[in-house]
Amino acid sequence: MLQWFHSFNLFNEPAGIDPSAHRKVVARVVEAIREQDRDRLIICDGREWGDAAPAEEVGLAVAGATRGYQSSRIPRYKASWVKGADQWPEPTWPVKEGEPLCP
Repeated sequence: MLQWFHSFNLFNEPAGIDPSAHRKVVARVVEAIREQDRDRLIICDGREWGDAAPAEEVGLAVAGATRGYQSSRIPRYKASWVKGADQWPEPTWPVKEGEPLCP
């Protein structure tokens, strides 16, 4: 029988946050969610735009989600929300060893 699972993805790839501060906030949110639904699937993206595994959340009974690749250059090329992205050189794939992910 197919079951529908409802989940929370707490924060979208948080960056620039201390792991211990991140754990503290996630623990409080998880506690509030569990008071309402003990079985709710809670997903926590990796820090630093999904590149750093959320190891600080071990023991909180949450699922960790990270990327298996580093894609910063390609989806942000000429992106209006990234300052200077319209000046970047055309990206290549795969990114060559030693090239910055974002110029």
